Amino acid sequence: MKKRYIILAIVLVALSACNSGPSLQKYFVSKQENNHFLSLDVPTSIVSLKDGASEENIQTLRSIKKVNLLMFKLTQENQGDFEKEKSEVLNVLKNKNLNELMRANHEGTQIRVVYKGDEDTVDEFVVFASNDDTGFGLARVLGDHMEPHKIMALLKDFDQMDKDNPVFSQIEGFIK
Repeated sequence: MKKRYIILAIVLVALSACNSGPSLQKYFVSKQENNHFLSLDVPTSIVSLKDGASEENIQTLRSIKKVNLLMFKLTQENQGDFEKEKSEVLNVLKNKNLNELMRANHEGTQIRVVYKGDEDTVDEFVVFASNDDTGFGLARVLGDHMEPHKIMALLKDFDQMDKDNPVFSQIEGFIK
């Protein structure tokens, strides 16, 4: 009987050692208490769309369960930390389980969107936006069977979000 427990313990240790590489979840958890970061877990039940939003955007929002946000506000004092953290995030985004959906550069902000899943249904999207003047933001969009093209359409219609929500004011306050 003792042998079984010893073997089980060895197998568990071996399995956890195999997964010791960088992961997005580990990064989020490790930065939650860091003063340079704003960390928010936003259930989509508190996010709403403005009246007149398309039915497709309403259904797409319903496929999203939760959004984890992590934002690093750049200051003169934390420039070195910014470069280190940005490099660490980019390394995590190279994870073989993540597929790149798009890269863009908009007015000095580098944007990268990756996902976990297949081309038709996705269980996690990751949006990384970085600006060398202001800092970076990292968002994990978690859901069930999200459709990439519909999520992208929802992101393009960001102005349809109800921005009177306290979550938006907390983010806005951190950025200012």
